[in-house]
Amino acid sequence: MSGPLAHPAKTFLASVSALPGGERVVTCYQCGTCSGSCPAIKAMDYSPRAIMHLIQLGREDAVLSSQTPWVCAACYACVVRCPREIEITDLMASLRRLAVERAVPSVRSMAFEQTFLDIVRRDGRMFELEMLLRYKLRSGPLDMIPQIPVALGMLRHGQLGFTPHRIEGRGELAEIFRRWNEWREAP
Repeated sequence: MSGPLAHPAKTFLASVSALPGGERVVTCYQCGTCSGSCPAIKAMDYSPRAIMHLIQLGREDAVLSSQTPWVCAACYACVVRCPREIEITDLMASLRRLAVERAVPSVRSMAFEQTFLDIVRRDGRMFELEMLLRYKLRSGPLDMIPQIPVALGMLRHGQLGFTPHRIEGRGELAEIFRRWNEWREAP
């Protein structure tokens, strides 16, 4: 049923089911394999299993404002192990697009994405020290305090550089970003 009499939970579930990766979301029986397989789960506010359950419940605001789709590492570990063959990684990408379309992206996750893209656009690759500093300053400077000993150890062992390593061909990369922006802004 659609239209003014449709239940909002069913409407959200139906719209997610029509997205790439969402076709089989109703078949999820909450086994938790996706969450147990996820390498990024500690950075998520809801586990992948919880996101699937929230979708089934029609909790649109909770799903679309969640950091989980933005934190997803897109490693496909959940997809490979899902006994219901749900394309969870593709669904997470679709949820990111839906959140942007409906103007409800997570502020912290957008700060991460924007910082990452700014650095890669400029250098052609990630500069981890700058990424950490800029992201934490945008999203929560006090979150840096517990990470200081780890960062110092990484610096001491040469695993974190003080300067960026820029790639050759940054002009070609700029062209890729230009085309990506055109695609993203196209109707």
